[in-house]
Amino acid sequence: MIWGFGLLCWALSAAAQVKLPPHETVTLPNGLRVILAPNHEVPLVALRVLARGGAEMDPPEQAGLSDVTAELPQHGAGGRSAQEFAAQLDALGADWQAAATPQAIEMELEFLARDTAAALGLLGDALGKPTFAEAEVKKALAESIDAAKSVKDDAGEASHYYAKAMMFGPAHPYGRLPDERSLARITRDDIVRFHRQAFGARNLIAVAAGDFVPAAMRAEIEKTLGALPAGEAHT
Repeated sequence: MIWGFGLLCWALSAAAQVKLPPHETVTLPNGLRVILAPNHEVPLVALRVLARGGAEMDPPEQAGLSDVTAELPQHGAGGRSAQEFAAQLDALGADWQAAATPQAIEMELEFLARDTAAALGLLGDALGKPTFAEAEVKKALAESIDAAKSVKDDAGEASHYYAKAMMFGPAHPYGRLPDERSLARITRDDIVRFHRQAFGARNLIAVAAGDFVPAAMRAEIEKTLGALPAGEAHT
């Protein structure tokens, strides 16, 4: 008991010493929360968008839906094909990352500060105007199914992967892991519906850090993401 109390005191003391960089928080009219942290050391900007919910929003029989939904927006959006979207990212020298975690879907875009408007245009289309072309959906699902199968070929990876299922059990969202059966149940309509639910503005937090003037960055974000439907926040 004494050891546990000492550990708690140490944790609280450490938390009290954490100093966040200067930042400001604003909420757009559509409900999107924006955190701006300027830093002018290098001419780069990192913009991360978090959609609350993540894998815990997957329907019980469709584990993996959040993973596929996170992956697909960069494979066609705003009238661009997957190849055109990738080409524009390459032309900007931008780095795009997207993934689903148990509690959020995360999309992160890193780019040169001078390319802010163009990069945010791509992000805005990915969030608000994804194409979800049938061919890309089938390709993404096939790749996810192959990945799920390959886990079973490595004993170490399989034991690590399935430990969560044993710990939480099938009744808990964290215990339902994607496999070839759950992924095979996912359709394009399911992905469209999930994306609409997850990426409503009230369910999003956008965090921008890097070389920008806060007022100018807020204006760019509002121009590209301010038109997203409000939707509802995941609780």
